[in-house]
Parts: sequence; structure tokens; C-alpha cells
Amino acid sequence: MAAIFGLPLVLAGATRSRVLLWILTALLVTTTFVVYALQIPPGAFSPKEIFFVNRLLNAISLLLLAGLLHIWMRSATAREAQARVIKEQNEKLQAARVSRRMIEVQEAERRAHAIGVSGVPFFIFARRLAVSGAQPVDVLVQAIAEARSAAADEPAHASSAS
Repeated sequence: MAAIFGLPLVLAGATRSRVLLWILTALLVTTTFVVYALQIPPGAFSPKEIFFVNRLLNAISLLLLAGLLHIWMRSATAREAQARVIKEQNEKLQAARVSRRMIEVQEAERRAHAIGVSGVPFFIFARRLAVSGAQPVDVLVQAIAEARSAAADEPAHASSAS
């Protein structure tokens, strides 16, 4: 029978209302002792009487259950608050990544404009040779070969100049 007394507290816990939880706990504990007082004959009260001890243990179990539910509610609230903070931080981080990427794209566009890129596709080989527009594969292969050749000649020019 004592387990049934805790059922309203568990239901109050499901609502996550700590006020409701403690009001129900107070009502259940009070009701437990009021019913006991109505059941015993006048003048028969004794702290060692088995029914009083039983009611006292029921009241303690209700208080323990309410305390545990209270702790659970607070931890659930804290967990949800932490999840919200993490979500907000992730959104800010994502916005920062997007902003950084936009800056990178704008910088690339600025550099491209500075070297005369006016359309796509536009290929730059070894920062020396540029090919604009759609070109046959042979033109691109030749551009790669010229860029390699120019890159290979550069260290030789650098060493002969000194």
C-alpha cells in the first residue's frame, strides 16, 4: 500500500513542476497522519505503536521519493539548459565558419580580379601562366608543361644571378 502513496509524486515528477511535487508531498504526509489520528482510539497514541511507526516510515519514504524527484527535475533542467547553450555555441561557430569562408571567397575574387580574371573557367599554372575560357585538353597539357619548365628554370636563374 505504501508504494501507491508515491504514485502521485511520480506523476508530479513527470510534469517537472517542483511546486506541485512539494505540495502533493505535504498533502500526502499530512493525510497520512490525519488518517492515523482518526483511526486510533482517543488516548491510545504511543510513538512505539506499530501503526504509528508504519505511518512514520511511509512519510519518510514519501519525503525521500520527493527529494529524489526534485533532484532529478533539477538535473533535467540543467541538462536541457546545457543542451541549449551547446546548440547556441554550435550555431555561432557555424556562422563564424560561414563568415570566414565568405571572406576567403571574397579575397579569392579580389585576387582574381586583380590579375584580370573576367570569366570562368580560368586556369593559373605556377602563378605565371594563365589560360582563360574552355580550352582543349592539348592546350591545358601544354600550359602545364610550360609552367613546369618555367618553374624548373627559375632556380637556375636565381643561382646564376648571384
